[in-house]
Amino acid sequence: MGGTGARPSDGAWQTPRNTDFEKAFDKVPHRLLLQKLRHYRLKENVINWIKSFLCYRKQRVKLNGFYSDWAEVLSGIPQGTILGPILFIIYINDLPDLCQQFVEIYLLMMLNCISTLLVKMIICFSSDGIRCITGMVR
Repeated sequence: MGGTGARPSDGAWQTPRNTDFEKAFDKVPHRLLLQKLRHYRLKENVINWIKSFLCYRKQRVKLNGFYSDWAEVLSGIPQGTILGPILFIIYINDLPDLCQQFVEIYLLMMLNCISTLLVKMIICFSSDGIRCITGMVR
C-alpha cells in the first residue's frame, strides 16, 4: 500500500501503513550487521569472511549513456545467495525485543499522563468543586 493519505467521509486523515519488505535486504547496514555478529560471539575469522562477502562492493549508475562515479555500497545483503537470508534473519532477530521496549515506554508515558490528569482532577474537585472538572473537559 502506498501513496498519500486517504480522507474518509468523516474528514479525518489516515496515514497509510507500508508492509512491503521487497527492499528490506537492501536496507541492512553492513556495520550494524557485523556488530550483531560480534554480539552473538561468532569467531572473528567467520566475521571477517562475512565482511568480505558484504563489504568493499562498489556501484555506479548509467543515465542517458553517462556513468556516475563509483560509490562504495554501505548497506544491503546480496540476494540470490544461501547466506543472504540467514544474515537478514540475524539482523532482524532482536526486532521483537526492540518493539516491546517501545511499547513499554509508550505505556509508561501514557500512564504518567493519565496519573497527572487524575491528580489535577482530584485537586480541582477538592478545591473548586465539579465546575472545575467540567471546565477541563471542554
